[in-house]
Amino acid sequence: MRPPQLTERITAAVILGIVALLGAISIGGWAYSKYPDAMGSNLLAEVSGVFLEIALVVFVVDWVVSRRDKNRWKEAYPQISERIATAYTDIMRLLYVASIRDGGYADDLGRYPEFYDRLCSNLDLLRSTIEGFLLALDSRSHYSVRDLELRMRWLKDRLSRSKSEYQREFVVALELGIEFEQFCERTWEKDYKRIKAAVEAVINQKGPKAFDYSDTLDRTIVRDLRYELQQDVLDTYFKKQGPYGVLYDYKQETSMYYFVIDLLLLRHHARAGEHA
Repeated sequence: MRPPQLTERITAAVILGIVALLGAISIGGWAYSKYPDAMGSNLLAEVSGVFLEIALVVFVVDWVVSRRDKNRWKEAYPQISERIATAYTDIMRLLYVASIRDGGYADDLGRYPEFYDRLCSNLDLLRSTIEGFLLALDSRSHYSVRDLELRMRWLKDRLSRSKSEYQREFVVALELGIEFEQFCERTWEKDYKRIKAAVEAVINQKGPKAFDYSDTLDRTIVRDLRYELQQDVLDTYFKKQGPYGVLYDYKQETSMYYFVIDLLLLRHHARAGEHA
C-alpha cells in the first residue's frame, strides 16, 4: 500500500519529467531538420540540453524524495499502532481492575493510580507520535488514529471516576478494538496477521475449551484467562530475551500481542452474552 499523497506527488513529478524530456526531443529534432548547418541549430540544441537536464534533475530528485517518504511511511504505521495497542491494553487492565474488586488480584486495586498514570503517559506518547508522523499519514489514516485516540481519552476520563459498573465502557472498548484491528489490517496487514497467528497458536495449545461460552460470561474468569494468556505469550515468544514481563517491556514489544488477546476475549465475552 502506497500513501495517496506520495502517489500524487510522484505522478506530478513524472509528468513534469516526461514533458521536459519530450520537449528536449522535439526541439532537438526540429532544430536538426530545420537548421542543419546554421547557428540557430546550435542555440536550439542548447535549449534542448536544458530540457534534458531538467528532466534528469526531476527524476533524480523525485526518486530521492520518494525513497525518503516511503521509508518514513513504513516507520509511521507500526509505531503508531504499537502506541495505540499499548494505551488500549492499559485501558483494559484498568477496566478489569475497577470492575472486579475481589479474588486473587484484589491487590491490583491498590495499584490503580499507578496503572492510571501509565495510561495517561502512553496516551500523551501516542499523541506526540501521531504529530511526529503527521506528514507521513494519508488523510484517512490520520482521521482514524485521531478518532481512536479521542475515544481512548473518553475511556480514560470514565476510568478516572469511581463506579461500580462499567458495562458501557466494555462495549466501547470492543468497538474501538474492532476499528483498530481494521486499521492494522489496512496499513500493515502482513505483520499484524503474523502477530495474530502467533497469539492464536498459543491459544490453540490450550485446546478447544480455551473459550467456553458458558464460562466467559463471568468477567472474573475472563480476567484470569487474560493474565494466563499474557503469561503464555511471554513464555513462548519473549523468555529467551533475558528478563521478561510487563515491568521489562520498555520497548513495548508485547503491546500488539496483548491487544490481540484483549480483543479476542472481548469478542468471546460478547458472544457469551448472546448465547446466554
